[in-house]
Amino acid sequence: MIGLDALEVSWVDRLLAQGRLPNLARLAEGSARLAVRSDGFTLHGSLWPTFATGAPPGVHGVHFWQQWLAEEMRHVRNNHPAFAITPFWAALAPAGMTATVIDLPYLPLVMERGFRGLAAWGLHDEMEEASYPPKLMRRVRKRYGKHPLHFDTVEPQSGRDKRKMVRELQRGIAMRMRLWTDIARRRNWNLLLGTVAEFHKMGHYLALPEDLGGGYTNDDAIFATVRAFDDGIEALLEAAGDDCEVFVFALHGMSGQVEYSSLGRQVLRAFAGEQPEDPEASPDLLRRIRELLPDSLHRAIWQRLPARVRSARQGAITTTGWDYSRDRLFTVTHDGHPGVRANVAGRERDGFVDANEVPRLLDGLERFILDLRAEDGLAAYGSLWRATRDAPGPRSHLLPDALMVANPAVVRTQRLSGPGGVEIATRRAEARNGIHTGTGFCFYRGSRSLPGASVIDNLDFAPSVLSLLRLPAGPGMQGENLFA
Repeated sequence: MIGLDALEVSWVDRLLAQGRLPNLARLAEGSARLAVRSDGFTLHGSLWPTFATGAPPGVHGVHFWQQWLAEEMRHVRNNHPAFAITPFWAALAPAGMTATVIDLPYLPLVMERGFRGLAAWGLHDEMEEASYPPKLMRRVRKRYGKHPLHFDTVEPQSGRDKRKMVRELQRGIAMRMRLWTDIARRRNWNLLLGTVAEFHKMGHYLALPEDLGGGYTNDDAIFATVRAFDDGIEALLEAAGDDCEVFVFALHGMSGQVEYSSLGRQVLRAFAGEQPEDPEASPDLLRRIRELLPDSLHRAIWQRLPARVRSARQGAITTTGWDYSRDRLFTVTHDGHPGVRANVAGRERDGFVDANEVPRLLDGLERFILDLRAEDGLAAYGSLWRATRDAPGPRSHLLPDALMVANPAVVRTQRLSGPGGVEIATRRAEARNGIHTGTGFCFYRGSRSLPGASVIDNLDFAPSVLSLLRLPAGPGMQGENLFA
């Protein structure tokens, strides 16, 4: 199972039509093709947990690398016990089977006899580095090298920076393909699963048309990156063998849209009838020191800080300025669309809002954000996503109560305006020009037929793969077995 993380299907189709990905084209010709639907447009960090559990976000409760812990009124990493989940491949261990899993975002390693796993060898998402067996990471780095891909620091990049980024992504993909091919050749696994995390970073920074210098465009950069995967897939599939069931898939894609999630705090302030203030206009001491450093130096320092320090700093940035004794709504960390939490009595440690008041409160917020306009006059937001309605389940309370869902037609803005002279602006430079969609794709090559299936939901992978391994679907799985 090869996850082409965030690889936009329209880019793949264009390159295939142009004959520029010959090895992937040969795989496609011998495979069943499926469209993939997911929660990618809204809950960006829920995709891999949904894939791994066969359950929707309201059941597993994971949505980002940091999450709000209501009983302590603070953000914690999603490996905190409150957000623990069990991936479907854990079911292989009691059956005497094994799995090798490499760089899956937001998912725990399964530490069972015969299992192998790497987390954050080369990953776009923020995760704590780990491996099982414990010395595996050291052995991989000794043989294949230190991976050039690190978690994203979300900072503006020049054309020169992006050209350098592409070279590093190509190098990382080549390293990854060598590792996978060597593992596949040993054939001492029942499930080999990993991601090409490089495509995720590519999608965030290369989605919009751009000349990166000397006539080298974002399209050229996309092709160069995807070609690195195409160069290695033939050897990988040959090593896995003709009897291997193969999934090459993307759970979501990317569309061109610069993020303006940093405006969420000010939107809530304006909704509360207060004067919105840009936090970038009055940065704290650490932020002022950061702004004095070149971006490359800041990235290097940030990436080398202990995980607990990065987590604490990110939590402080999100919570600074909120007064939980009076603020009815506040922001929580989320990627893309601003995450909103209601200060509910009996749920939040310091909560005082009656739970029955929350729907009316969110109704008012929705009306407010739908009246906001971007600099080009388009509606800034398209809707207000709500956990109780859009992600119901026993752990929906672990998710944001609401997301201010950005209008995907707004390509670039740093200023919003609304009725009554409301003005909201940020000095923060927009960095990423691609945002998640809810549409992906899957090529399946194997021994089983897919009766009538043309679309796979993200929920369906877990029970379908377990059925190929002649194992039953796990409790709580809500996906369909495509091979039934």
